[in-house]
Amino acid sequence: MYSLVTIIAIVTLTMFFAREAASQRTSSDGTVERGTLARREYQVFVPTALEGAAPLVVALHGCWQTAEDFARGTRLNAAAAQRGFLVVYPIQTRADNPSRCWNWFEPRHQSRTSGETAEILGIVDEVKSRHAVRSDRVIVVGFSAGGFMAVNLACASPDTWVGLGVAAGGPYRCGTGVAGGLTCMLGQRLDPERSRQACDAAGGRKLSSRVHLAWHVRYRRERRGLRGAGDDGREDPPRATRRAERPRRRDVDPLPRSGRPGHHRKLARIRNAARMERR
Repeated sequence: MYSLVTIIAIVTLTMFFAREAASQRTSSDGTVERGTLARREYQVFVPTALEGAAPLVVALHGCWQTAEDFARGTRLNAAAAQRGFLVVYPIQTRADNPSRCWNWFEPRHQSRTSGETAEILGIVDEVKSRHAVRSDRVIVVGFSAGGFMAVNLACASPDTWVGLGVAAGGPYRCGTGVAGGLTCMLGQRLDPERSRQACDAAGGRKLSSRVHLAWHVRYRRERRGLRGAGDDGREDPPRATRRAERPRRRDVDPLPRSGRPGHHRKLARIRNAARMERR
């Protein structure tokens, strides 16, 4: 039986190579079930050889992605078939966000009783009612906008999760509205203590007292800010160690880089939306 920390690390690390792996065919052995709960669609991957109650991984895709893109890119289904866990992919549609981003930056999507957070928690309960799930082994992971939403879920309902994996995400309530969300994505105006207090208040307990965390970040200032979601508070390593451990620039970007298709158009849409909100 693989340890919980091992499963979280594997699930999180697979998301780092989404671009390279997207064109590869999955070798997973299982079935994909589709469902809808209160208009929110989702997919569940169930390994064929699954026996007894199994851990559950809630996987949240990023902007512009679909559940199929995320499953293909991360190869989570292959990992699930090999290691024996279920994966559920909640789906964001263009009707909810033109870019298929989770609306993590809006307050109504940051509590367990409303918005997208409540819908995703409802899906978790639905999967539990249909499959044998170990309630003490439910993990949420996400990439980019999905990473931010994973943090919202972990802070709003810490009793649901035993693990959190985030790639290219950020701290809880680091920005409100489109303009605030953009500022947070750029790593600006982060307030670790405020995020920590908001996270604890949302769930009624300290997140770090229960949930194992795995972060993938790029900037030093972002890493400080992520402590707001429940870091153990230990001192940062020496600068030389930090430099050696720092991810390569191409590993993850909070925003698309020039040269990628649609880069300038996407940035223009984000900035125009921010300007409109400030008016």
